Amino acid sequence: MRRRKKYSYTSVPNSLIVFIASVMFIVATASGVVCGTEFYKWYNNAFNLSETVEGQVIEGDEITGERANILVMGVDKSGLLSDTIMLISVDAEGKSISAMSILRDTRVVIGGSYSYKINSLIGTKNKEQATIAAVKSLTGDAPINYYITVKTQAFRDVIDILGGVEYDVPHIPNKFSNGRRGMYYDDPYQDLHIAISEGQQTLDGEQAEGLVRFRDGYANADEERVKVQQDFLKEVVKQKLTLKNANKVSEMYNVAKANIRTNISPATAFRLAKALVGMDLENINTFSMPGAAEYVGNVSYFIANPGKTKELIDQYFIDPAEVVESEQ
Repeated sequence: MRRRKKYSYTSVPNSLIVFIASVMFIVATASGVVCGTEFYKWYNNAFNLSETVEGQVIEGDEITGERANILVMGVDKSGLLSDTIMLISVDAEGKSISAMSILRDTRVVIGGSYSYKINSLIGTKNKEQATIAAVKSLTGDAPINYYITVKTQAFRDVIDILGGVEYDVPHIPNKFSNGRRGMYYDDPYQDLHIAISEGQQTLDGEQAEGLVRFRDGYANADEERVKVQQDFLKEVVKQKLTLKNANKVSEMYNVAKANIRTNISPATAFRLAKALVGMDLENINTFSMPGAAEYVGNVSYFIANPGKTKELIDQYFIDPAEVVESEQ
């Protein structure tokens, strides 16, 4: 049996969006390691680690080895739908990161009979707790030790603070292209307006948000969108995980304080950050949850493949000793 331990999933004022919470955590915290005690004290005071999310205490899994799993969640402007869900595993001993994206249309069954798309759970009463429970059911009870939720504005602000990110923007034609090459989309209901020309360029915060949220025109819908998100994450780590960004830590955490909910304490953040400093980029593994798109009734879902998902989880998200223990 895997041991359990209760963690208070604590609150930083406000909430919600993109996988880029992981970028903020990786870049800001890793850079902050060099700032020593003063940074530690500042982070500890900036994040109120005594308030639970809406009075709730969410059960997290106890860390029994050198691996920590973090569920990153983000929502759209309405705050009712997760725009991105990603399970990230940091192996401190092996100095590696594994990240598995979970498509927003993934079908989950709650209460034995009610079907939901997983992206709708953040808008329910239980918010993160509901999403965490769903991810655990989809992954064969993969340990989830921590979580991060973050707003769209945090994504934009951090990319701008970092001076933008160089990226080779692909051409994805759709009805919004109008003969232009690049990525174009317009949705006034989401207040989402994307206009990025094709080719290698430095993306600012607004353009980077458009890149990772763009989905209209991909041949394989969310699968290709997830691949772009993962590729962009790798570029951020490659370009920005440097000690020269240490002087930007304070700015990034001011953004985090206003836009993120997390239960990652300063001590944990420092421990994980030390594992990432000097990490070989070849040790970043990215995946999408295995499965296929299907209709259930007249509703289109992504149906996860439990067997293949469990194989992926056992190999990249659970310490080998725990896998053996769970099989006994």
